[in-house]
Amino acid sequence: MGFEEMTKIQAKAIPHLLEKKDVAAAAKTGSGKTLAFLIPALELLSKLKFVPRKGTGALVISPTRELALQTFGVLEQLMRCHKPMTAGCLIGGNSRRAEAAMLARGVNFVVATPGRLLDHLQVCQWLSSQWRP
Repeated sequence: MGFEEMTKIQAKAIPHLLEKKDVAAAAKTGSGKTLAFLIPALELLSKLKFVPRKGTGALVISPTRELALQTFGVLEQLMRCHKPMTAGCLIGGNSRRAEAAMLARGVNFVVATPGRLLDHLQVCQWLSSQWRP
């Protein structure tokens, strides 16, 4: 991706997230927040040897469709180095049926908007039971 140094937010957040600690952070647009949470999530799933049949190991909830698409685009670039893991994006405007089929096959990393995620949880009984503690 062409990055050589971490940004401040990445340098502060990534080590804590890799240690599985909770992090609450705020930073300006363009400061590297997306990579600050995607990189550790992917690394942790990779260490667990996540594959599609293991289901979903990470869920990112984005407030808007546009931000979900942006986050998913960055995730797709990062995942080129993390095969055979899979990713999916659940947003309004996409085919609900295609999204449900994708989830049924197994998606390790999901990016979703709240409304679409709730829609799938309410409609897909098997998904609802899989994603609840």
